[in-house]
Amino acid sequence: MGSSGVDQWRLVASGVDRSQSVSIGGDGRHGRVDHGLAFATRSNPLHTPMRPSAPRKARSIVTDHVTNNLTDNQTDHFERDQTAHERTAGGHAERDHMLAGELYNAADPELARLREHAHRLCVDFNRTHESDTVQRAAILTELLPHCGEGSDVAGPIFFDYGEFTTFGDHVYANFNLTVLDVCPVTVGNHVMFGPNVTLATPIHPMRWQDRNVRKAADGSTFDYEYGAPITIGDNCWLASGVTVAGGVTIGAGSVIGAGSVVTRDIPPNSFAAGVPCRVIRGIDEGDAMDMPTRVPEV
Repeated sequence: MGSSGVDQWRLVASGVDRSQSVSIGGDGRHGRVDHGLAFATRSNPLHTPMRPSAPRKARSIVTDHVTNNLTDNQTDHFERDQTAHERTAGGHAERDHMLAGELYNAADPELARLREHAHRLCVDFNRTHESDTVQRAAILTELLPHCGEGSDVAGPIFFDYGEFTTFGDHVYANFNLTVLDVCPVTVGNHVMFGPNVTLATPIHPMRWQDRNVRKAADGSTFDYEYGAPITIGDNCWLASGVTVAGGVTIGAGSVIGAGSVVTRDIPPNSFAAGVPCRVIRGIDEGDAMDMPTRVPEV
């Protein structure tokens, strides 16, 4: 697609800097609500990792960049991906495409089973009391097999898969943490999540012709979507109501202000806030507080 084609899909969000374009980034399967916003401009190549040998992808509009690997003839990219799916049906084909950030069939039976299992575990966890520490720990161990020591999740929680999320040591999540991990979500050590934080890796195609639900030869319905990973470094704090879109890396030691929508990378040791989220200033020794000494420490 040439530059004129790119201009056709640029959508300027009301109240947002007119140099920004907006697309919806969300959860993925039809009939559910999208949870995040993904902003894009025509400057700079997309930095989202993708498998080099992969077939054509959907446009990856997940930060303030647009992918630079589009060809001038993209009209058949979804049909080609569908054909590739038909050739590779069986095994872990769709899961592999999903985790690689490629177009995949969200109705794949294996993925449906994994989601159902994770959703059941979330429901089980959300029915417990905070004092049910042993039961909660057992559920989290099954839901989040890649979870470090000393992590504490208040609940309720909502994970799409769980097994594609990695928590470091001493991660704390307040009420209503939502993690849509169709691509890997990596959270470092000593990270704090305020209430109502959403980490949303899924992305839907911009064109409704590509996004809408399709009918398979066997009469079942499905749709194609894709995603991009999220990485949050050590010692970060995401305050209440923060949404992080797919393809974003938040550097270690950063603080994200309440209500922010993070659509681009945040460098380490930064205070960033807003919609879209922007760096306001660095965090340094000038932010040090006179901490009390009432509790003995080692």
